[in-house]
Amino acid sequence: MPTKKLQFTRAEERRCRADLLLLSRAGVVPGTFFGPSTPPKRLGFRQVEPEFAVVYDLPSGGTAFVVPCDYWPLKPRPVICEWACWPNWDAPDFELSHPEHSPFYRELLEPLPGTPMVLNRWLMGEVGLPHGRKLSGVIIAINSYPLPEHFDDGMVVSMHLLLSGAQGDDYPFDFSARVDRAMMLSHQRTRDARRAFRPTEHLDFDTLIWPLSIL
Repeated sequence: MPTKKLQFTRAEERRCRADLLLLSRAGVVPGTFFGPSTPPKRLGFRQVEPEFAVVYDLPSGGTAFVVPCDYWPLKPRPVICEWACWPNWDAPDFELSHPEHSPFYRELLEPLPGTPMVLNRWLMGEVGLPHGRKLSGVIIAINSYPLPEHFDDGMVVSMHLLLSGAQGDDYPFDFSARVDRAMMLSHQRTRDARRAFRPTEHLDFDTLIWPLSIL
């Protein structure tokens, strides 16, 4: 009896490749269904300033990771053509493109020291990696799904990042951040204050005069 061939989406395939590469780093030899298990090391990636790594509960109902990091190419420089970014809980992938279009973009950058460079364009391959130079800045990853309700403020969670080169080489990275619901609470307090000071309902002048006319 013929068997049905399993079909993987591109996102599922990227996640599988990332898991296999992480197993390889841990000393477990995985199979080779998704390609070579030990790619050449051609990218450097390091999370820095962990006190500023935050995952925000956005007032719009979404979630945003903000992670300071260093990113640099090694010889030969890879050409990044695909990427994927997903959390360690059950949620859709996060988006790296155009974080500046988010209405909360300035608020996401405000707690960071100085004016950090947003590294998303280099991670996505939109801008070529510089030769022999380290890039220091932040990653901003956003999706439209809220944080799970049971994630307490200050809880540490993880994000996985997979970059794929033009030659089929994959580079998985992990970083962590703490949950911060302060932005959501601040916007909620502002909305509540506006409701409290909303002008009273307009009363018709004749309605006010009528009780006096019968005295």
